[in-house]
Amino acid sequence: MESVVEIEHKPWIGPGYTNVPKGQRIAILGYSYHGEETDYEDFTIETLVSVLNGENIAFFKKIPDYFGQSLTFWNDVLFFNFLPDIVGDGENRYGSGTTQQIIRGKARFLRLVEQHAPDKIFVFSKRAWRQLPPKAEETKGLECEPISEEMPSFQRGSYRGPRGSVSVFGLRHPQFARDDEMKQVIKLALERDPGE
Repeated sequence: MESVVEIEHKPWIGPGYTNVPKGQRIAILGYSYHGEETDYEDFTIETLVSVLNGENIAFFKKIPDYFGQSLTFWNDVLFFNFLPDIVGDGENRYGSGTTQQIIRGKARFLRLVEQHAPDKIFVFSKRAWRQLPPKAEETKGLECEPISEEMPSFQRGSYRGPRGSVSVFGLRHPQFARDDEMKQVIKLALERDPGE
């Protein structure tokens, strides 16, 4: 029987990721890529290089604006998707992935948090937020709280990381989000101390 080689996309680690002001290492989490082409490990890295060279991909163009930044924002953050490899072709664009991809995604998420020690993780996908490993609050039988009383659909939680508590914020995919609302909620999240 032929063995199947599992692809795992390497994360994008911006060259300024560890040198950011105020010590806030920011990680951005999406859900998945889709595509017709053959999958490979450098998929994320090559995508971000293309974005920084001017390729117009809405997801990567809108997020820096939410932070009040230009495209060079990507040089200072860690980025990866929850699913470790592509979800499928264009017809599967909105798919959740296989059970195995989700299991691998959970383990990979925790491993990347441990390896790259972000202070804050912004999750731009409701689906990814639901699939994440249990947050510290959930392991205590508690629910994650809203980032703000005025915007209860955006939640916050935490994980334990190598540099202390890691704040994680559940947001919307830019395709389905209101720009003004996203800017407001991200501003509030950035003002919070990690783990608060």
